[in-house]
Parts: sequence; structure tokens; C-alpha cells
Amino acid sequence: MRLEIPGIEAFARDVRQCRADVRVEWEALDAQIFPRTPFTSPLWIGLWWNHLRRQRPLLRDEFFCHTVRDADGRLVAIAPLMVTVSPGFGPPWIRVVQFFGADPSITELRGVICRPEHQDKVIQVLVEYFRERQGEWDLFKWNGLRDDTAAYNTKVSRGDLIADRELPGYVLALPDNWDKLRSGISANMRKNVRKAYEFLERDGYSFVFRVLKRPEDVQAALQRFLALHAARAGVTNMINHPNKFARSRNRAFLTDYVRRMAEGGTCGYLSLRLAAMS
Repeated sequence: MRLEIPGIEAFARDVRQCRADVRVEWEALDAQIFPRTPFTSPLWIGLWWNHLRRQRPLLRDEFFCHTVRDADGRLVAIAPLMVTVSPGFGPPWIRVVQFFGADPSITELRGVICRPEHQDKVIQVLVEYFRERQGEWDLFKWNGLRDDTAAYNTKVSRGDLIADRELPGYVLALPDNWDKLRSGISANMRKNVRKAYEFLERDGYSFVFRVLKRPEDVQAALQRFLALHAARAGVTNMINHPNKFARSRNRAFLTDYVRRMAEGGTCGYLSLRLAAMS
């Protein structure tokens, strides 16, 4: 089927005011994306804007999201964009267009939200659309393109876009149970798995593995995760791992997102607890 895209539109001035029908379409589109990540959902994008957009004297984030529809009016893509203006007040010195997710290693992947087979066409029409309006900003930072994107590569070769860096993404297809996974690994790896159990028992420890799904249990476990994450960041005799949730608004964002997901029955917590053997 040939994808016909007649135009692009800004779908709302604020993601919190996104119409209910657009949100339903967006959720349906998100369910078709592979591999699935939390970063493409309207819940993640909306909460990110609520908690992490900047309204400071030096920086101000302005809503700039757009939708892409086909000739029949069906939603094909979401471009969750914002304009970051510096300084935050008064005449702008620089205006940067970028995707939602400009945070310290919380939103790991960001960019246009669409099905993989539609990406080339979507990128093509978006680039042409924004090139005609490039006087409205000083720099456009485009993220999240698969490197086999023909439309993007054509733009790079013409000099319209400048390639910066590549971020590898690895997808591991897992079987539906542990026995199938175990049977597919090498004998040496199976031996290493056995040793992990044996070393714990040798040192006098046992472990309990739990899957937590009730919202109240998930929230309590999340606070434990945040405490462990902070404790690891404070260790000095190993590779430095910064505390990505040291800022209160980062913790508030994650807590809000996990709570909403747990209440919807789509979030769980895997807990591994070690205890001395009696």
C-alpha cells in the first residue's frame, strides 16, 4: 500500500490538552511499534512535559508537537517536539527544536513515533515541512532515526542534515519460558548459571524472587529501587554510576509514571532478596 500524506498539523498547544480521540489513536499507534519501549506512549510524553519541561530564566521549553496523517485521515505518526528558547525571558538569543526527552539518561530513545515501515515517508514529509519554516528556529536537533532510513540518508548526502552520532540498539527476542531460554544457551553459560546458585549457598545465603504487581507493592518497591540506585552512586571503590534520580523532579516523574502504569495493570516489579541461611 502506498502511503499518501497530505499534510501535517500541530495537534495541541499542550499535551495535557490533547483531545481524547487523538490520545486513543496514539495509544493504538504505539501498540504497533516494534520493539516496544515506554518512551513512545502518550502517558510517558505527557508526564515528561508535566514534570520535566523547563521554565527558567536561562531556558524555556515551548510545546511544538505535530501529527502526520494519511490521505484517509488516519494517524500515521506523532512528532513530539518542543522549542527550547534561551534565555527563557526577553528576546531569544537561540531557539532549538528538539524532541521530548532532553533529560539526563531517563528517556533513552526519542524521536518520531511511527511504524517502522512508514518511517521513510514520514521523515521525508516532515523534513520538507520544517525546511519551509526554518526561519522560526536556529537549530533543529533530530533524534531517533533508524540508520537504514533512505529519506534521511538522502537529506544527509544533499547537506540538508548533518549526521552527528549513532546510538546502537540491540533487540533480543526471548522465548516464552525459562526452560526454552536455558536450552538455547551454551553449556558453558549453563555452568555459569549453576555457579551463581552454588556461590550463594557456599557463602551461606539464600534468595527469594518475587514479582510484585499490586500498585501499593510496586510503589513501595520503587522507593527501594531509588534508595539502592542512590547507594550505588555513592560507592567509591567501583566504576562511577551517577544518581540519575538525585533531582526531586526526576523522582517525581518516575514515581508518577510507575503509579499510573501499575494502576492500569501494565507495570510490575521484579524483586530479588538475599538473606543469611539459618
